[in-house]
Amino acid sequence: MRGFLFLNEAFYPVPLQASIRRLHSTLFWFQILSVLMKKFIVAVGAALGLSVASTPVSQAAQSSFEAILLVSKKTGDFMPVWESFVNTQFFVVIVRQDDGQKTKDFRFSVFNNPVDEKPYVLVSEYLERLDNAQSGEAIKVSGAKLVQLLRPELGIVIGGLKDGGAFAMPNDRVQWLRESIQSSK
Repeated sequence: MRGFLFLNEAFYPVPLQASIRRLHSTLFWFQILSVLMKKFIVAVGAALGLSVASTPVSQAAQSSFEAILLVSKKTGDFMPVWESFVNTQFFVVIVRQDDGQKTKDFRFSVFNNPVDEKPYVLVSEYLERLDNAQSGEAIKVSGAKLVQLLRPELGIVIGGLKDGGAFAMPNDRVQWLRESIQSSK
């Protein structure tokens, strides 16, 4: 078994041999489960309009916001993410309602998240990582401005992350950010 210490049960007394077999079985199922979880995560990302890059994105392409987000996903402390989010510029897919050089009248392109069946907008720091096939157009806006522009029922999915995944902010978290921004003014 690659990645695990192989225990040859013949070297151990009979009572321990059954425990070693159970350990091998558990490790085998753990490997199967990890492969299935990876496939599930990729499928959810595809349903959200995200794609996993065939080659990893270089370290130089990682922004400071993304670095903070990836560390926070590991540690569970998201306060630095919220502080960085409001100051970061994001591309957001839109559907234009006007013609002309400047976009003044638009709606955000909204999709239903297959995980919680609620409406979200998809954003990314990088235009090339944003799937904007629905309208072909995107605007760049700060996280603080985006939070203020969104309708109360909308959440935000930050896609195109270096690890190939995404980060969802449900509408209650967006509402909390909106209230925090308004109270700090």
